[in-house]
Amino acid sequence: DRRDYAASGKPMKTALLRTCSRLGLSRIARRLTGHGVRILAYHGFCDGDESRFQPMLFMRAQTFRARMQRLLESGHRVISLAEAVRRLEARDIEPGLAVITIDDGWHGIHEHAWPVLRELELPATVYVCSYYAQCQLPVLIVFARYLVWRSPLPLVALDGLAPGVAGRQALADRAA
Repeated sequence: DRRDYAASGKPMKTALLRTCSRLGLSRIARRLTGHGVRILAYHGFCDGDESRFQPMLFMRAQTFRARMQRLLESGHRVISLAEAVRRLEARDIEPGLAVITIDDGWHGIHEHAWPVLRELELPATVYVCSYYAQCQLPVLIVFARYLVWRSPLPLVALDGLAPGVAGRQALADRAA
């Protein structure tokens, strides 16, 4: 099944991260990189089943909230991107500084991430692609992949979609 969560590789990544943590590698990495600012980059936040579709791109609001709370509980101090740049230029870095950035400017940021950030009083920088914002269009490649992923059809006819595009395509064949 192309909707299989295990096929995403996320359980393997989670197991690897837990193993690294148990071995103390996470603590060593923090010690080695403590002189910098951690930049946490996020993309999309779910309105539905998007986290099952692309778990590395979309996150449930509950997961985001838990990560933000864990970040604060671990002693990190979240600062704005502008403050991080100023501090880096002045070489005024203290351990545990973090910046939150969110790419693409999708609706889920406003709907799901913003309430968490506001409640926890965390600054974040949101990057918005002006083309898609002005045109009020979804990011075509992500939208098309999502439609194919959601489709119950085993086959789609491509005739007439675009010049030079014809034939039929099996939707179960992810590589094609």
